[in-house]
Amino acid sequence: MNTRHSGNLLIILIVFVTTLLLLSAKSDGSLGSTNILLLVSQFLAIIGVALFSLSFVLSSRARFVEYLFDGLGDAYKVHHITGALGFILLINHPFLLILKAFINGSSTAMYLIPVGPVSYSYGIYAIYFLLTLIVLTLFIKLPYNIWKFTHSFMGAALFFAFLHVLNIDSDVSRNMVLGLWVEFFLLAGGVAFIYRLFLYKKVTGAYLYKVGHFSAVGEVFNLTLFPEGDPIKSSVGQYAFLKVLDNKKVSKEEHPFSIVEINEMGGIVFSIKKIGDYTRTLGNLKSEDKVEIVGPFGIIHKKLDAHLEPVFVAGGIGITPFVAAVEEALKAGKKVHLYYSVREQDEALYDERFQNLAEKFSNFKYKLWISNTQGKIGAQNIQQDIDDLSKKFFFVCGPKPMMDSLKKQLREKGVKSGDIYMEDFTLR
Repeated sequence: MNTRHSGNLLIILIVFVTTLLLLSAKSDGSLGSTNILLLVSQFLAIIGVALFSLSFVLSSRARFVEYLFDGLGDAYKVHHITGALGFILLINHPFLLILKAFINGSSTAMYLIPVGPVSYSYGIYAIYFLLTLIVLTLFIKLPYNIWKFTHSFMGAALFFAFLHVLNIDSDVSRNMVLGLWVEFFLLAGGVAFIYRLFLYKKVTGAYLYKVGHFSAVGEVFNLTLFPEGDPIKSSVGQYAFLKVLDNKKVSKEEHPFSIVEINEMGGIVFSIKKIGDYTRTLGNLKSEDKVEIVGPFGIIHKKLDAHLEPVFVAGGIGITPFVAAVEEALKAGKKVHLYYSVREQDEALYDERFQNLAEKFSNFKYKLWISNTQGKIGAQNIQQDIDDLSKKFFFVCGPKPMMDSLKKQLREKGVKSGDIYMEDFTLR
């Protein structure tokens, strides 16, 4: 099931169950004109809390989330949807209560200023935390490390929302089933937040490495790390989060990078393009610098088990998760196609390695695509070599516009959505 459908089904299920439970709690039929506003406000609040809490689960990096959503990249896409929609619904909850109070000629201060009942104050704190953090996210371009630090305070908004739900006198507190429904999501979000903050490295695996070999070729850093203790165990095509520990010239947040391979000396190899503030600071790395590796993540190796023959399409640095995966597929006796798109010939990483593989394996077809002279690669170009695209499994990794365009084109050529795997590292 693709990401969009998974996210839509989750949201529809939450809305449907919430509607049934809330209408059941309101089954006495005594709704007046202003009670309609109360009903809608409660409806938005319950769905908003559920979606907001779910966004914590989806960004927890838990293994079951990765497998359920076909990779962390897809889970984070749904996380963005549920988080944004949950925020919108939660903001409208106090707005409708204020409107209701205004229509009734009542004071609106208890919904805006935390000076009334403590149960209301908890809700106001939650909303103000949310507003502040959303403004920082959407309207102020913060450096990634600062943005990540402020984003961790989302847990405070969830905490105050939990206290608000537990203490407020409402249908949620009076109706056991409805209360359990809301508390389930709040607890799930809270557990996910605690897991992500304190437990995920212990569960997933954190490994200490040191910088062995480091070099820059054009806009790409080639980095080899050697283990200081137990080494990470990864499968082909996986990636890991790297955090430089003891170099003050490199910021301390962690970022995901594809594992090119683990070489014969036990070194783990990465090729990292200088495409942002953080990656550019990696030029300050020195031999023996300590690096923490958390992971591995990624499910390309599972997709290689598909009965269909693989076709890899990479753009730029997107080649990195496919280096070992191509070799693994060839060793398994599969017929493999690789299309590698770069702007200029000298940007093609591992080109000689792929050329050598093409000479060694007759079942490997490799095509280097130079976009500055040949234009953007598309499904029609691939179809010139492969008659029936619908009988192949496609692995695509590269710039987002390229991946989105290629997926659309492949679907138009009859390739099933489930036979297209997009490796996406948009985890912010």
